[in-house]
Formats: sequence, C-alpha cells, structure tokens
Amino acid sequence: MPHRTPKTSAASGSGLLLGALALLGGASWYLKHRSDERALSRRQRLPAPGSTGPSSTSLSPSWLLGGLGAGVAGAVVGASGLKQRHRTDARKRPGDVHLSGHVTIHRSPEEVYQFWRNFQNLPSVMSFIERVEPMEGNVTHWVAKVPAGPAIQWDAETVDDQPGRRLAWRSLEGSDLQTWGTVIFERSENNLSTDVSVSFNFSPPANGGGSVSQYIQGLENAILNRNLRELKARLEAGENPS
Repeated sequence: MPHRTPKTSAASGSGLLLGALALLGGASWYLKHRSDERALSRRQRLPAPGSTGPSSTSLSPSWLLGGLGAGVAGAVVGASGLKQRHRTDARKRPGDVHLSGHVTIHRSPEEVYQFWRNFQNLPSVMSFIERVEPMEGNVTHWVAKVPAGPAIQWDAETVDDQPGRRLAWRSLEGSDLQTWGTVIFERSENNLSTDVSVSFNFSPPANGGGSVSQYIQGLENAILNRNLRELKARLEAGENPS
C-alpha cells in the first residue's frame, strides 16, 4: 500500500540557505552602519560654526535584532529538517525493495476497500503472494510465492484501518523478512471511480538469507503495476475473487 515519502530535502535545504543568508546579510548591514555611526560620531565632536554643542544621532538596531532572530530561526529549522532527512535516509539498508503503483478503478472507494480489507483476496491478484491466512485480532499470516526453496513467511499486523480511505500493515518480530505496506483510496474527481495508490516494502533480515534476498530482488514496480491492472479488470467486471 502506498507510502509517499514527504519531500523534505528541498524544503530543509531552502530553509537552511535562506536562514544563513538572512543572518549574514543582517550582520553585514550592522557592521557597515556601526562603522558609519562611529565615523559620524567622530565628526560631530567638532562643533559646527555657530552651533551650541555636538548633536547626537543613534541608529536603533531593534528591527535588525528581529531580522537576525528570524535568520537564526530559519537556519535552525533548516538544519533540523536536514538532520531529520539524514536520519530517515539512514534507515534505508542495502537490499531493501520499495514497490509503488497507482491505478484508477471504476468502483467506489468503499467497494475497493472491502476487497483489500479481506487480505485473503490479495493472492488472487498479487503474483508474488501465495496465500494470506487470518489469525487472531488484526494479525494475518502471509506466505510468499517462491519458485524453489523453503517458503518465506511472515505475520503482519494491521496498524491503520480507515474504511474507504486507507489501510496499512507491517510484519511482526520473528518473521522471515521485514515488510510493510499501505493502500490509499481516493474518490476521483468524476465521483465515479477510485484512485488507488499502493506501496509494498521489503527489507531482508540482518543475518542475510539467500532465498529471502533472492525473493526480494526479484520484485519490481512492473510486477506490481501489472497486478494492479489485473485488480482493475476483475473489480470492474464485477468479480470479487475469494
């Protein structure tokens, strides 16, 4: 099921850059005008002919302090976002596979959701899944479809269930691999169809595992998109595979 990664890198970089520019610009302005003020003060120590004494002029830096504060805040926010982005990137490991696809189905979001909510339906349209078995509560047992070798299995928990809008799940500890997925259902503009965005994510175990790695590396977006076209054909034909 779809998982759209927020595009924070550009925004974080822009915040950091703009904050730094504001900080440098404010500091430059302050140093220049401070120097001018000192020069003016020196000239004013000499009374002009006919004057009663030196005049005093002081440039108020209050707005400058506000500008500098905004610059510092922008730099801090940008740096924080940049740090968060690096933290997110650090979670990605070699061998991870992230599949994403989209399809528009001429059915209501409620109908498409009902199909997905029964995870036992997925093997009928997802070629990389052999079977899904219901367990206690929100947990299901998944078995991958592999050409040879021992079966790859995992238990998954439904972690987000919004009828007609969104479903999400993730594997539990002790599974052969780490996997999580999301599907989002959005009513199309013509109010007659549903835009479905799907994401499957797979991460091999830390200790490796030849069959698991081979299975994961065999997955690609082309497979998921082909499966979604199969789903579209079945649901629009009025078939609800069991």
